[in-house]
Amino acid sequence: MVVATDAIGMGLNLPIRRVVFLETEKFDGVSRRGLTATEYKQIAGRAGRYGQFEKGLYVSPFQMHRAVSAVEDPIAPIESAHLLFP
Repeated sequence: MVVATDAIGMGLNLPIRRVVFLETEKFDGVSRRGLTATEYKQIAGRAGRYGQFEKGLYVSPFQMHRAVSAVEDPIAPIESAHLLFP
């Protein structure tokens, strides 16, 4: 069992079978806000890594419907991007 902040979803590749969301909000440096769909996907994507498990699982004792819809909804395509140079 690993207990971590949402930072675990930012690139840690561990052999994890299940991700449990105990919080559906985060402090973003200014205020508390709900996790975005992209954040749910990124964090839930840690489950089932390294091909060790046939399926990765994610659960949330709070607002499970929100977690499911966030992970299952398709991501909107990026229509444009801009690079700013110093």
